[in-house]
Amino acid sequence: MKEPKVSAGSAEINGGMRYIPKTDGERNDLVERIFVTASPAYEEVLPTIANPPSLRQQEGKDVIWTVTMPSSFESDHKVSRRILSFGLDKIMQHSHEVTWRDEGDSNTLKLHASPQKGGAAALHRSITAQNDLGWLQGVYSNYTDFCTVNSNWNPDHVQRMPDGEWRRAWPRNYALKPSKAVEFDEYYAKRIKSKYGVKMSYTDVQTAVAPWQFCDFDARVPGAATMTATFYAYGQLLLNDQRVYGPTQSEATYQWMYAGLESGSYGWTYTDTNLLTAPLDPVFHLTKIHPLQCDYGMGLTSHYLSQLDETWATSPRKRDYIDLFLATTIGYGNMGWLVREWGLNDAFGIEAMTRSYYMMQQLQQQYAFVPPKTIEYAGPDGNLMPPSQAHASGAVMDSRLHVEYENGTHVYVNRSSRGPWTVKDGAGNEVQLPVSGWLSYNKSASFYEYSGLVQGRRVDYVKSPSYEFLDGRGQWTEHGSLGATGSVVRRTRGGDAVELIDLYGNDRIAFKADGPGLLLARDPEGKHLGEVPLKSSKNGWYEFSPLPNGRTYVFAGRQ
Repeated sequence: MKEPKVSAGSAEINGGMRYIPKTDGERNDLVERIFVTASPAYEEVLPTIANPPSLRQQEGKDVIWTVTMPSSFESDHKVSRRILSFGLDKIMQHSHEVTWRDEGDSNTLKLHASPQKGGAAALHRSITAQNDLGWLQGVYSNYTDFCTVNSNWNPDHVQRMPDGEWRRAWPRNYALKPSKAVEFDEYYAKRIKSKYGVKMSYTDVQTAVAPWQFCDFDARVPGAATMTATFYAYGQLLLNDQRVYGPTQSEATYQWMYAGLESGSYGWTYTDTNLLTAPLDPVFHLTKIHPLQCDYGMGLTSHYLSQLDETWATSPRKRDYIDLFLATTIGYGNMGWLVREWGLNDAFGIEAMTRSYYMMQQLQQQYAFVPPKTIEYAGPDGNLMPPSQAHASGAVMDSRLHVEYENGTHVYVNRSSRGPWTVKDGAGNEVQLPVSGWLSYNKSASFYEYSGLVQGRRVDYVKSPSYEFLDGRGQWTEHGSLGATGSVVRRTRGGDAVELIDLYGNDRIAFKADGPGLLLARDPEGKHLGEVPLKSSKNGWYEFSPLPNGRTYVFAGRQ
């Protein structure tokens, strides 16, 4: 993307079109259509994406995405079981390229898994076990990087530069012809699905490279030296992966071109702009991309945060950084990325991971794939204005955003650095949003969530049909039907049974109940720990002290 150059008689944007000779020295005929839209309304000049919507909307919006690069499939499953013990059962995970390779060998276009990890048999056992957790488990695929040691190696499958040279790709690889990429995907996708039973795919690179940068200039192939040949090939490939595997994610940057042909991408772009600090400007994303596909997080947690602060993972501000990551994710209407960089043996790691799950899993279902009805920004006087006026007045720089979606979901995000922003919820109650705070509600869906200030300190709370979540962030907090110092989640488990999961930071937990009952505990592996004493702190409320190795507590009326 180039900055526009405007003169009295012309305007240049995006670099123009170039007709570069094919390997036979000839250029393609000049055929272009140029659309110019002029309007004082910013929203009216954004390009419409003429793609069909994702085939996997329901499966995609139900899950939080994560990636693993395991040293062994067995060790990864043990970690996954620990994650599940916190109630994180709506997870989509893919194992990255080490699924297929050990060292510098080929990691694409193959059916046999990493030999040192146990090969195909071990991968099949792993995926079966992962899917048995209720997760959507997938693997890595890639149809751009072509390694000389791959069993399919053929020099004629490599893209040609105009001078006939082979186009280089990722280290150890050359760039596979787009025309061959479609053929190989048609062959491998259905066989990988059948052999291993995967339920999603991460199709790497395809949306991270501009189609005009991966033109094949080989005069022997149809569509030589055209970006459309690359675009149609990659688009068909992504669409096929959705049909075969299920939700299909890719790497992003050019996801706007492929929106809907894939299910989603990382929520980043490989540009010089840090979306965590740039003004929150989701208009194109929400109005054009969002109805077709939904991206996840702001990409990997580390991507933008490492640009903001090289010491982000050890910084005293790491909690603020995760709030910023989540608030920006919500502002752009993206779905959840599981924050797990600190691991499961670190107290903050569990805090960040469970917060990133429970504050997103139900929220994203309120707005995913739903077109916005209204997008507006708060000005210095608190009055709301449309995006065009916000850009013209500079209010967009303050990034106090309100979005109402067509299904009645409201989202308020305070990305301002000036301090708290006071808004009103659906009942007219004031909610004070701190920096990187948010409020969302949908009355018809019985959904309510905020990360806001209560008596001057930050509290996280979700009330939804699937669960109730409370995080007191280190101070005793009672809200809804829960009381906790750290975080706890409450779920209904058939009949009048209530399940409580102790997530982190609690020496006591309180909950509302309709009448007296029995509380039974289980450890992270599901082993029974026996009955837990209860006391009634006030009418209709019960309180207990978590056991040293307790994780899940089930309360039910005495029979």
